[in-house]
Amino acid sequence: MYNKIIKSDIRTSNMYGKADAIYYYVTMFERKNQSIFECRVANCMKLGSVVIPCGSSEIFRRSPAFKRGDSGDFDRGNFHVKIKQIKHVVTDRKIRW
Repeated sequence: MYNKIIKSDIRTSNMYGKADAIYYYVTMFERKNQSIFECRVANCMKLGSVVIPCGSSEIFRRSPAFKRGDSGDFDRGNFHVKIKQIKHVVTDRKIRW
């Protein structure tokens, strides 16, 4: 089994499409910047990969591109699997697809 932790700038990283799983805490103080970061993650993720957001997951809860995971004790089911390719954008502090 091969495990790799990628260290990069979350605002500019192009590594999200290579990951099978992405785990993060709320990373930014300003909501708009957090939304931009989450859109970047959502847009770059490959189908079938998993995101585990800790503290913020609006885009992953609401977007039809993601299905909420169901694993009982695992962070109360707060993980999401990408099932569709949909372009997400941030406009006036709102995320649209």
